[in-house]
Amino acid sequence: MVQLLAPSNTSPAPQPSSSLRRSPLGMGRVKCYLIQTAAGHVLIDTGGSNARKEMHAQLERAGCMPGALKLVLLTHGDFDHIGNAAYLRATFGANIAMHRDDS
Repeated sequence: MVQLLAPSNTSPAPQPSSSLRRSPLGMGRVKCYLIQTAAGHVLIDTGGSNARKEMHAQLERAGCMPGALKLVLLTHGDFDHIGNAAYLRATFGANIAMHRDDS
């Protein structure tokens, strides 16, 4: 079983369930995935900041409104993968996770 970890000073990260729904988001050349769990949504990568409006619109079309995005998981620190992370934290209230060697 995969377990997502959150910093100790935050609420527990949403855990996978048997009813996961994965939706690829069309963000050009960068692959971003939205996963719906029983506890909320998890986004893998955020695309570049030049696609911020499109990212926001696609999240809302997928039913992910501010407050529902619980975790943004960044695969690595390239600008086209982390470009909207700070915006999503501020707008959607999401926690951000990235490997410490890439932060």
